[in-house]
Amino acid sequence: MKAPRTHTISMAGQHEVCAQFSRIEWGAVPNPYEDFGIDVLVHARDAQGNDKGLLVGVQVKTGKSYFKEAVKEKDLPKGWIFRESNREHLDYWLDHALPQLVVLHDPSSRESYWVHVTAAAITRTTKGWKILVPSQNRIDGDHAAALLDVAASGRAAVSLEGSIWSRG
Repeated sequence: MKAPRTHTISMAGQHEVCAQFSRIEWGAVPNPYEDFGIDVLVHARDAQGNDKGLLVGVQVKTGKSYFKEAVKEKDLPKGWIFRESNREHLDYWLDHALPQLVVLHDPSSRESYWVHVTAAAITRTTKGWKILVPSQNRIDGDHAAALLDVAASGRAAVSLEGSIWSRG
């Protein structure tokens, strides 16, 4: 039985993205069993490697087709437009308790580019929605602080003050 090429390309991209997060000392955990739009869960860590107790959901899109719609500024790539017709994915990400990233992975260069999925960043279209994935947003040490800001943007924890619940 032959594995579909799209599957092997997709899985290679997910592994590469996990490795890139590992190189900035973040904990990347593939999500193969409960994948409903989140391929990887990432544990955010600061520059000293301290786990911050923050998680980020990551949807990885791998392949040259995701880089076809380039947005250029003065002949330089400003980024790429990611489009999707499935509005359920978008609503799921926007309503999720965890901040969500869409990551475009280029298997040729082995570079990955991310965007934080927020209501302000997306544009709804007649066929679904779209978002600009900036070319400067790479998963690397130079952008770890920006990624940590995204991780910290998650919803505040539910307060149990005044309830009957306790930690002990």
